Amino acid sequence: MSVADTLAQRHDVALQGHGVGLRDEFLEAARALEDLLEDGELEQWAERGAALASQSLRSWEAAVEYFRVSPEVARLVPFDIIDRWAGIAERLTEASPLVAAAYVRATPGVIEQLPPDPDFDIGIQGEHVAEQTIARSDLDRWAMAGERLHHGNWKSIALTVLFFDESPKLLASLSLDQIDQLIDVLVVLAERSYQLATTCLEASGELFEQLDFADREPFLAFASSLSRSSWADTRLYFERGPELVGHIEDRKSTRLNSSHTDISRMPSSA
Repeated sequence: MSVADTLAQRHDVALQGHGVGLRDEFLEAARALEDLLEDGELEQWAERGAALASQSLRSWEAAVEYFRVSPEVARLVPFDIIDRWAGIAERLTEASPLVAAAYVRATPGVIEQLPPDPDFDIGIQGEHVAEQTIARSDLDRWAMAGERLHHGNWKSIALTVLFFDESPKLLASLSLDQIDQLIDVLVVLAERSYQLATTCLEASGELFEQLDFADREPFLAFASSLSRSSWADTRLYFERGPELVGHIEDRKSTRLNSSHTDISRMPSSA
């Protein structure tokens, strides 16, 4: 009997209590992880999953996502980050299993967008570069950003789930610091209108993909000011952001070309 089958039997009570499907997801993941984790690590992973499944009436929703994506996560990061990630999922599940499920589901895509740990020592000749991974705290920072949108009501849960679902696309264009700035804007908007906050978040992935790198920080800074001074106009700003920035750049270019023409027409001092 394999380690995966032994673990499935050991945690059978916790898993079967939520239907046959959850046990099947566990077993499939455990078998895939046998080639990726040490036996002790696999046992610890299984205990985390069983505990997650038993945490509350609907925590199986987070557990099934945990089982489904764990092999992919294990191919991307070392076990200490996997275990830390599982702990975050448990914390999120206490507040909302739906939010936790969205967080867990989006994790592989997010890891692929996060930069390598800048403090990792790759060695004098780069001999440890293959061991380089994300910063240990990055998945925590991402989770805490989403938690700021969650206030216990169904509208805030829907907004938080959307944030986690959109996170891989957002992090393809924004740093974690910029994600925090975006969350600042969404928090202010949600106090006025969850629908407005949702609309702006839905537009953000494509918006920041289209914006030039140098324009993203100024865009967020102005969005922060606008959300406080004229919040109802924020939707249009997010929907037409690249176009508005383009107009500004065109005007700058026109002024620059005009200045260049004026300078070229000046008489030579020679």
